[in-house]
Amino acid sequence: MLSPSLLKVLIAMCIISALASTAGTLSVLRKNTFFVSGTAHAALAGAALGVYLDECVFPTSSYLFAYLFAVGVALVVSLLEARGVPSETAVGVVFGVSMSIAVLLLSLLRDSAARAWGLIIGDPYLLTWGDVGFMAAVAFAVAIFALLFFRRFVLVCFDPEGAASYGLRVWAHTSAMYVLIAVAVVVLLQGVGLILVYALLVIPPATGARVGTDAQSMVMVTLLVSLGAGLLGTLISYPTSLPVSAVSGLLLAGVYAISLIARRGS
Repeated sequence: MLSPSLLKVLIAMCIISALASTAGTLSVLRKNTFFVSGTAHAALAGAALGVYLDECVFPTSSYLFAYLFAVGVALVVSLLEARGVPSETAVGVVFGVSMSIAVLLLSLLRDSAARAWGLIIGDPYLLTWGDVGFMAAVAFAVAIFALLFFRRFVLVCFDPEGAASYGLRVWAHTSAMYVLIAVAVVVLLQGVGLILVYALLVIPPATGARVGTDAQSMVMVTLLVSLGAGLLGTLISYPTSLPVSAVSGLLLAGVYAISLIARRGS
């Protein structure tokens, strides 16, 4: 019989896989996976600000400011893109500003900096049932939103001019897509940390892009790959005390390598 801690982590990995299949697929379709890393580090700056305010000004939550910074980055990046700035440049600029803020605040926090770093490190075994419930609620909301607007998001990613000709507001849809990815990133950070967040939001969709024949099949392949690696990584790490993120990340890399070899041989 599964122990309560292991069961909790397995459920969390299922939720995380659902987020990866939606938000991760959109980041790859948008060809802006660097946005995932930029958002994660912006969340660190937000968490550091939250900790600083909590200790020096008024009681607050570091996670609240992590979400605010992540969503703020999403909106700024989409605004810069709308003004003609290339995606990677826009993310790079915001990334630099976010990290500067993070380093400044972490230097002021000193002994309390670990509270902010805890958001980036992450450990699924430290999640409470309340955390898992919150992650499930966010994953459900993200999935519903992504499904409702998925075709529009795909059209905006591949043919923004055509989307505009159909009457779609490209900037609004791009902003919504980035906000969706940003929220997913912060939720995943809380559960698995920076390393596995980037691995889950990039490698499974990249595998799905090679195996799937269209956007819908890409989502399904992404879900299966991330779910398989997450659950297997958890089951391997539990008796061996190895980090879940490291084991799952290596499994994901192995699956992607196999997809490369199989596609080349076909």
